[in-house]
Amino acid sequence: MNLRTFSGVFIWPLGENAYRLQLTAANHGYLPSYILASARRLHWNEPPFAELATSNGCALIDHHEWRQQVGHLDGWGGGFSAPPPWYPTLTAKAMRRNAT
Repeated sequence: MNLRTFSGVFIWPLGENAYRLQLTAANHGYLPSYILASARRLHWNEPPFAELATSNGCALIDHHEWRQQVGHLDGWGGGFSAPPPWYPTLTAKAMRRNAT
């Protein structure tokens, strides 16, 4: 699954020519990013990640953080909206995660 949905990018100035970025990745689909619960354990089912590439003279302060794992995201099919009366234990799940 190629998750390319971002619900927010936040930028904080840290000092002279230095900024902190926070990206919020979201899964707005019905299915979770791992598709099946049994597929989460498979070695090839890598959780979604965020990559940052710089250009125009920009550089990363910490070169090890250009790629951060976001983690698997649940879809709204797991109970993002109010639970139906026939299944009262249904709750909202992790559909958004941050990478900083």
